[in-house]
Amino acid sequence: MRALYTITNVGPVSGGEAFLLTTEGGAALVDTGFAFSAGEMTERAARLLGDRPLNAVLLTHSHYDHASGVPACRERWPGVTVYGAAYAQKVFQNEGARQTIAEMNANAARVHGAAWDRGFDEALFVDAPLAEGDTVEIGPLSFTVLETPGHTRDCLSFWCEEEGLLLASETLGYPLMPEIDMVVPNYLVGYGCTLDSIRRQAALKPKAVLVSHRGVMEGSFLDEYFPKALLWAERVKDLVLEAAARGLDEAGIIASLKKQVYVGDIRRLQPEKAFALNAHYMVNMLLRECGNT
Repeated sequence: MRALYTITNVGPVSGGEAFLLTTEGGAALVDTGFAFSAGEMTERAARLLGDRPLNAVLLTHSHYDHASGVPACRERWPGVTVYGAAYAQKVFQNEGARQTIAEMNANAARVHGAAWDRGFDEALFVDAPLAEGDTVEIGPLSFTVLETPGHTRDCLSFWCEEEGLLLASETLGYPLMPEIDMVVPNYLVGYGCTLDSIRRQAALKPKAVLVSHRGVMEGSFLDEYFPKALLWAERVKDLVLEAAARGLDEAGIIASLKKQVYVGDIRRLQPEKAFALNAHYMVNMLLRECGNT
């Protein structure tokens, strides 16, 4: 049977992907990319939509590279509804988080040779907070909300059982292609909850998964993806703990981690400043949660 949807990456720059989900009766953006590229992102989406409106934005979490295009979406489609975790709404109201979002957007613009230093946009907020078990309708497709913490506390995935389609959060980790020889962990707030989130999504046995920053993956890819996500989550945890056992300080541990995982596509997708910030949270989380095991 023909799938009832199409998914197209309308993000114009690597690392700021935004995926347009279109159905026979509705359309949604899954994440919205950077602030500096949001104008071009909405133009690409509008060309595909034609006269049709954008009904929804589904935020998988509140990080700047996923959420910062929301204000441009509101400007282009005033009736759009922005969905995200209730915790994400709190993040967007937090002054420290707002400053970080502004700084990371400015840094991403510099990395891509663009001009952008406009601070935090007040139009970045969630209209409809979501929790576990809620549903979102996009045309004929019904998506059940799954809380999938690990990358952030506010990570959400969206599961359409009818189509076997999983719109996954970044908690699953990023697969290096084409051999999937590594799935780089993206856990920043929890190790155990990350493993639980991966196993839970694998148990759904999806036919297709929208992988964060990568696109829709199907078939034999998924047979390898979930097991290797678990494998590399454990390997990177062990790397961090072993480096700490050798007496390395945080900077030394991060240097060891960088040598292992800041490779291939990751260097293209993630500015070095963003990697360093994430590594800081990752290392401290692993030492705190797993250091005495």
